[in-house]
Amino acid sequence: MPLDYSKNYTRLGRSSTGRKHPVNMLFPSAEQYSDRIKEKAPGTFYVLNDFTFIPNIVGKDSGPFLKGGSAVLFKAEKNSQVSAVRFFLYDEPEKFKRYEAVCRYLNRQSFSWKVKTEFLRKEITIQSENYPAVIMDWVDGISLNQFVDRIISDPARLSKLQHDLVELSSNLETHGMGHGDLNLHHILVSGEVTNFIIRLVDYDSIYIEEFKGQNSLVSGSPGFQHPSRLASDFSATIDRFSIWILLAGLEALKMDPSLWRQPEKMGYNHSENLLFTFRDLIDPAQSRLFQHLKTLNSPALQFYLLQLEHFCAASNLEIITKPELFRSHGKAVQQPSHKWSGTADDTEWNVEIKSLPPGREVLINGIKKGITPIQIKVAKKDFGKVEVVNASEKRQVLIHEQVRVYEIDFLKQQSQVLPVSRMEADEI
Repeated sequence: MPLDYSKNYTRLGRSSTGRKHPVNMLFPSAEQYSDRIKEKAPGTFYVLNDFTFIPNIVGKDSGPFLKGGSAVLFKAEKNSQVSAVRFFLYDEPEKFKRYEAVCRYLNRQSFSWKVKTEFLRKEITIQSENYPAVIMDWVDGISLNQFVDRIISDPARLSKLQHDLVELSSNLETHGMGHGDLNLHHILVSGEVTNFIIRLVDYDSIYIEEFKGQNSLVSGSPGFQHPSRLASDFSATIDRFSIWILLAGLEALKMDPSLWRQPEKMGYNHSENLLFTFRDLIDPAQSRLFQHLKTLNSPALQFYLLQLEHFCAASNLEIITKPELFRSHGKAVQQPSHKWSGTADDTEWNVEIKSLPPGREVLINGIKKGITPIQIKVAKKDFGKVEVVNASEKRQVLIHEQVRVYEIDFLKQQSQVLPVSRMEADEI
């Protein structure tokens, strides 16, 4: 008889991670799912009949599945297309209902971070009962902590990762979405170190506008969530605190990479935390980590720390502002080592033009001069003829004699050209 999702067959229990889960005696264990897959009996699957399940999921002798707190993951292949297949360990009707809604929404969208996902309501039959599954494309990437391991000695890559995380946050909010459980394992990085893409996985916790007014089913991972987060804190802004944590952690690692290489110094586990633990966030004033980071001479890091301290002290998550990079505030941007060379009598001025995202064309009088970030000489007669191009959009950069660094933020709906620094009087 098919499983009736309108019924609740559960009692409450706790998983090995300490989180509450409904324990349902009707749902199979990881081993029962595995045994059923090995049988290859006719009628086992509804959609996955033509898939070949791979015996070692992540490498030689690794076993056929990975077991999480609420689901078990298998690897399968069809026509050279590799997929991840999740079977659930607990009967959670509301989660299944939301998964269907999230998949419907995502399949209508085109996001660079998205992994193609489909919810299969009655997929596998075990002892005459039908159980759901989720199938998604297998992401050929690594977890965020593994990626940080690779770039820990490269401040430029850490900065690029910060930029991409802010862009991700903006993309989610613009579309009325929140992941709800951002952590080191739900953020994957694919591609090369020099050209990487952020991907998000595990959509159990996602918020979409269809869920407005409902409670979250997932509390999120300690070390990435506000200490006062409630189930009612469930909206398109739910990821803001997590992104601020990531920005602050990455900035700290730029200044002191030994924090990552020697996690025991501050008592965290870099397979679960990006420096900050739940204890640090409960009381930053008593946190050894916060106190150490305050001693590092970095205006950018101090900015992120002040934001976190302010947010942690609040009981209302609505005060958490939209994540932004430090330099977007026009504060204490590191000055170039060269001196300003323009004077009132010079015919050309040296200026630096930056953009978010970088790599955008810079034109003078319609002629390409290079891509951002770039240092160029501009004649006074051309001050009003400098443009930066982002796809089909052009932004004029109004050069001023007393401003040497300019930044265009294409990530904002109403981008502005920000004068980052003015020349000092003794530099004339």
